Amino acid sequence: MKINSWVLVLAYMCLIFILSSFPLEFPEVVDKLDPTKFSLHVVEYSILGLLLFKASRNFKASTLVGMAYGLSDEIHQYFVPFRTFSLFDWMADIIGVILGVLIFMKLRERKILTFY
Repeated sequence: MKINSWVLVLAYMCLIFILSSFPLEFPEVVDKLDPTKFSLHVVEYSILGLLLFKASRNFKASTLVGMAYGLSDEIHQYFVPFRTFSLFDWMADIIGVILGVLIFMKLRERKILTFY
């Protein structure tokens, strides 16, 4: 079961990488916070945080790996046409990872999750 959990993590990371590889039609504006984009990053990385914690069962490791992956994704986007490195996006990624881990922990604690 643990191997399957890591396969899900890697598959989801690949999906994030692929989606962030598409160039945008117009240059991004990075000097202000876009609430919609921020929310999408939080949701996207909450799923990653949930999957990471499911695989590792370690809050610190899940959070650090998720943060590092978010940073690497922002660096990657720097090289994609009309995309940029954004600290706002990275902060949203970090919040999302932590939120996903905490949600998984809470659901497990309340015995709502039975498939872990």
